[in-house]
Amino acid sequence: MSSFGESELLVISRIVGRIRILDLYHGLALFPRIIIRLGVTLHDNPKNEFSPGRPIQAFELRDVRGEIRLEEHAKVVGALHWAGPPRFVRSSSYGAENQVELACDLDALRVERIEEHRVGREAVFWLALWPTLVDEQGFLDCSVQPLRAPIPRDKWVAVLGFLTDARVALLEVTRPHLQAPEFDAAIGHLREARTRVNHGDFDESVACCRRAIESITKALNIGHEAGDLEKTLGAVSDEERGKAYAGIVSRLKGLANHAIHRSEAPGHYSRVEAQFVVGSTEHSLALLAGLLTRSATEVRAADS
Repeated sequence: MSSFGESELLVISRIVGRIRILDLYHGLALFPRIIIRLGVTLHDNPKNEFSPGRPIQAFELRDVRGEIRLEEHAKVVGALHWAGPPRFVRSSSYGAENQVELACDLDALRVERIEEHRVGREAVFWLALWPTLVDEQGFLDCSVQPLRAPIPRDKWVAVLGFLTDARVALLEVTRPHLQAPEFDAAIGHLREARTRVNHGDFDESVACCRRAIESITKALNIGHEAGDLEKTLGAVSDEERGKAYAGIVSRLKGLANHAIHRSEAPGHYSRVEAQFVVGSTEHSLALLAGLLTRSATEVRAADS
């Protein structure tokens, strides 16, 4: 079985086993949680000794703790602890590998810091592990070098989807009178924009926002002529607010134009820029749908 990284278990400079990172996936929790599955092998070697009169045999792994880092000796992400009931791993002469799961509980801020460090590439973590080994005479002084764990981008993005679902939901837009395929298309473009951010496709994420704006204006029957959006919004609020709201939407489209027409763009969008455009577009679409569907409802109520 392949691994994402491995290191030797040492007791007083003697190799007594090996730890491998077998898998990384999201945990079933109400908050962002990473589960790391380890493969642990402990080797009996009775011809050698931990110390005089203390042969290397019949010893056990009783616990593993540690932390996840973004660098070998810095930028701690979170603490690692045993997931589920303890399962002792015993040494053997035939090198049997046992599996152990460790959990790392995160929050929105730490997930965001991981993404800022990753910048759309593979996720590279460092695991500092502190195993507890014992034999018949007591505790053993065990050490493990930090494990470098490069997680392929596609695998991490799949995990990230579950982690962000615990903290970010697409903005709910009330649509009692928007049973239009264009509105469904707008929501689809926004979902794709979020997914593109996770994949590191920041320019395409911004481009998706323009498509979402175009779809919502079709769903709301807003004209394409200059000033149409401003007039429409002014009619349901007032002239000044209509002008301001229309200006926000127009500028979001302008930012997206740079992503679509790359020859006009001064440079590629960064993650924080893409997040700003996506979030602003979500709120703008909610505003348009909320104002204009409410207005339509009030008009029908007055007519009746």
